[in-house]
Amino acid sequence: MALVLLAAACGGAQDPTPECLVAEDGSLVPAGCAVEGQPTATPTATAGPATGPTAQQLFAGTCGTCHAIDGISVGAVGPDLTQIGARADAAYIRQSIIDPDAVIAEACPSGACPPGVMPKTFGGLLSAGQLDALVDFLAARR
Repeated sequence: MALVLLAAACGGAQDPTPECLVAEDGSLVPAGCAVEGQPTATPTATAGPATGPTAQQLFAGTCGTCHAIDGISVGAVGPDLTQIGARADAAYIRQSIIDPDAVIAEACPSGACPPGVMPKTFGGLLSAGQLDALVDFLAARR
C-alpha cells in the first residue's frame, strides 16, 4: 500500500485516543481503544509457545487491531493488508513498519490515511527476528 503499515494508534480521521498497542512483558499487545464509529479493541495476549509467537500471532497481536487480513483480523483503521505482498515488496513493508510516515497510503477504511497515526516505535519494540518474521508474513500475503 502506498502504505501506512501497522497503524497502531486507533484514530482514522479522528485523533488517536489512546494507542492500540502497549508493551507488556517484552511483547506488543492490543490495548483497548475508543474511537467514534469504530469497535473497541479487546486486549489479547500474543504469547505463543516457549519459542514465541508465530508470525500470524505476531501480526494479530501487533497489527490486527488496526489492520485487516481476511481470516486473521478485522482491524478497520489502517489499510487492509490481505494482499499486501502483491502490492509491495519486503523492503517497502519493512520501511513502512520502521518509518510509517515515509509513504502514506491513499485509502484507509474511513477515507484518506492521515500521517502520524501509526507510532514510529516498532523498530525498537520488535526484535530483529520478530521484524523479519512479520515482514516475511506480510510479503507472503498475495
